Amino acid sequence: MAIGVGLTTPNIPLAWAMVNGAVAAWLVRKYKPDLFHQYGYPFAAGFSAGEAISGIVNACLTLANIGGTEVGSTIGCPWGSC
Repeated sequence: MAIGVGLTTPNIPLAWAMVNGAVAAWLVRKYKPDLFHQYGYPFAAGFSAGEAISGIVNACLTLANIGGTEVGSTIGCPWGSC
């Protein structure tokens, strides 16, 4: 499901955060399976909700003309993709 959401999200930094989260989850699952079994799904649910909220906040800021392209920088965009 995370891959599908990442592919349909037109905002590259949000998809990049999903990839980083998936890699982190894979590493924890591989090296600390008990920790992943206890905390993996609650963390994933929280991060997914956080990504959705950050996408909504980003859209609201863009509609108000105070988004990252007008005010601020694009330091969070990997390889200048924004």
